[in-house]
Amino acid sequence: MVISWRRNKWVRLFFWGVVMVILLGFLIGLTLLLLDSLNIIDVEALREDWHQRLRPGSGEKEFSQEPEKVDLLEKEIAELKGENTSLRGELAEKSRELLGLLQELEEVREKLRELEEEKQRRVHIGEVYGKMRPQEAAAILGRLSDGEAVEILMALEAEQAGQILAKMDPGKAAALTKAMNCPKGGD
Repeated sequence: MVISWRRNKWVRLFFWGVVMVILLGFLIGLTLLLLDSLNIIDVEALREDWHQRLRPGSGEKEFSQEPEKVDLLEKEIAELKGENTSLRGELAEKSRELLGLLQELEEVREKLRELEEEKQRRVHIGEVYGKMRPQEAAAILGRLSDGEAVEILMALEAEQAGQILAKMDPGKAAALTKAMNCPKGGD
């Protein structure tokens, strides 16, 4: 009795298994050939590596070199740990510097906000005095201290300040003009 491969399920399965193994081997061979031709994999080096691994006694040579490799790796690890420690120290120092600079920056920003508020206040006062008639502004400025009057006059446009100074007492106007020419903390 002859068993036909078409009728028996197990024979067909075995047949297709053999065909698949042959095709898989063929595809692997083509892939290696292609990768070798593209210089992605060095097939000769792979072959040599496999030959060395399959030779009897080749593992003993590797084990005899292991202590040397371990010593080298331990030294390298120790060096890297030392470098890591020093880099962590530098990083911590730079972090402290950065935090200090950020704090300084925040202080400068706060000072800038204060100066901006002061400027806005002066501009507002200047606008208020600029809308007054020169006689009224001169009368009020005449009663203020020279420093306060100078700040207000400096916030005004030159023409408005001139009109107000013209309506003031000449002595007071001269003192204010002199104070406007001197920087803060001067005469």
